[in-house]
Amino acid sequence: MQNNKLVIVSLLLVIASSFMLLDVQAHSPSNVTLSYDFGTQTLEVTVSHTVSDPSHFIVQIQILKNDVSQIIQTYTSQTSDSQHVDSFNIAASNGDVLKVTATCSIAGSSTNQIITAYF
Repeated sequence: MQNNKLVIVSLLLVIASSFMLLDVQAHSPSNVTLSYDFGTQTLEVTVSHTVSDPSHFIVQIQILKNDVSQIIQTYTSQTSDSQHVDSFNIAASNGDVLKVTATCSIAGSSTNQIITAYF
């Protein structure tokens, strides 16, 4: 009986330690930088997200224009170990709000928005 309790407690400690390790390694994207070019109607998205494990990457970018979903792009890897960069063709007018959410394959997401304006 005593051995069973010891095994159960040990197993619980291993499981708890695994979750703590996952929390240290998994993190949300830290920053989403947006740039819109009216001439080419292109939105450039740069997501800061440092990773060291190929299973940890930006898995999805979703773009909303004026709160209406326009693009959902999924990925199987990240463009570099420190960031993920992609460009999207999306027509926008002066004053449109483009909102971008980048989602990590393991934990969390980060969102930013840009209001398009002619300069």
